[in-house]
Amino acid sequence: MKKQIQFFFLLINFIFLFPFNALSQYPPQAGEVGSTAIHRDSSIIKTFANYYAGGQRKILQRGWLDISDTSLGKASVGNIDSLAITPDLYLLSLGDAGSVTFELPIAIENGAGPDFVIFENGFPFSKDSFFLELAFIEVSEDGINYHRFPAYSETDTSQQIGPFGSIKANKVHNLAGKYIAPFGVPFDLNDLGNVLGSSPNIKFIKIIDVVGSINPAFASRDALGRMINDPWPTPFPSGGFDLSGIGFINGKALGETQLKSTLSLAMYPNPIGVNEVLQIFSNERLDQIIIKDLNGKQTFKQVGLNQMEIELNLNEINLGVGICFVQIISQTGKVITQKLILN
Repeated sequence: MKKQIQFFFLLINFIFLFPFNALSQYPPQAGEVGSTAIHRDSSIIKTFANYYAGGQRKILQRGWLDISDTSLGKASVGNIDSLAITPDLYLLSLGDAGSVTFELPIAIENGAGPDFVIFENGFPFSKDSFFLELAFIEVSEDGINYHRFPAYSETDTSQQIGPFGSIKANKVHNLAGKYIAPFGVPFDLNDLGNVLGSSPNIKFIKIIDVVGSINPAFASRDALGRMINDPWPTPFPSGGFDLSGIGFINGKALGETQLKSTLSLAMYPNPIGVNEVLQIFSNERLDQIIIKDLNGKQTFKQVGLNQMEIELNLNEINLGVGICFVQIISQTGKVITQKLILN
C-alpha cells in the first residue's frame, strides 16, 4: 500500500510538472502580447553609434555556407567596413559558426531594463510562420575575456528545420535573430549574473552564428547543452546570421547624436511567385529600386520613381527561383535592403 501511494504522488508530479519544465515559453514574436521585441525606431534606443569606426578593432571570421561540406566555401554577403549604422541599410552574413567582433566607441553599462539590442533581417512567411536565423551574443570589458548570454532553445530537435523552415520565437531566449525585421532582440547585462561585477563597462561585442544542424557533429548547443534547431543548411552567399544593426540603450556618451533612420517599408507577398506582382509601400517618396541576386549581381534597377507605393510585375523582370535582395533608396538618400524569396 505504501508503495502504491508513493507511485501515485510521483505520477501526479510528473503529470503536472513535466509540461511546464519541458515546454517553457519565452517572449513571443514581435506584435504578439508579451513580446520584448524593440522596433528600430523605438525611443529607448539612444543611438546606433558607429560601432565599426576607424581606429577601433573589428574582427570578421566568415563561416561556411554548409559546415558539413566545406568545399562550397564561405558566406560572402556584406563588408565589415561598409556595415551600415542603422538596421536594414546593409547586411553582414556570417555563415555557419561565423562570427564578428566589434570594439565599441562607447561603453555599454548595466542600466534599467535592456542595455542594447541586436537586429537581424528575419521575415514572416505567414501570420504564424517565420524565417529566423539565430546567433549567440558575447560581451567583454577587455577584449580578452568574453561572457556569453545564457541562451535557451525549446525548439523540437526530432526533425531538422530545412533551409526555408520556420521557428517560433517563444521557443528561444537570449538568441539574436528571434524577432523579424524591423524589430531587434534586447539584451540585459543582468542576465550574466555577477560575472561582470557591479558596474560593468562593456567595450566589445561578439556575435556568433548558431549552426542550426541537429547532427551532433556540427550542432550548436544552448546553455543546457541542448542542440539548437534553426534553418539549415543555408548554402547561399548570405547564409547564416545576417547582422543588420546594433542599438545602444544604456551607456556612456549615448544620446549625443541621433542617427536613426525614419524610412519604413512594407513589401509583400514574401515569398512570392516569379510571375506575381510585388507591392511595396513606404512612408517616404522613393527614388530607386534595385534588385540583386545572391552573388550581388544587379538584375534590375529603376530610378526616378517619385512614389510612395510601387507595384512590380516580376514576370517582366525575369527573375529566377531562389533568394534575391531588394534595395530601396528614398529621395532623401535613406536605404533599406530586404530579402525576397521567389518560388
